[in-house]
Amino acid sequence: MNPLVGETPKETVQNVAEAMSALMVLMAPQHSDLCRFMSPLLAALETVAESEEE
Repeated sequence: MNPLVGETPKETVQNVAEAMSALMVLMAPQHSDLCRFMSPLLAALETVAESEEE
């Protein structure tokens, strides 16, 4: 079972955004180019996660 998969699609996106944010913090010191590439992806996920629609 995947712990990121929630009961709703919105909950799943929220979980993925949180996990990706933590990953970027861990990677930042050594992989800044990859983090810059991933930043727009994280921003898109956070936009969906914060949306009021369900």
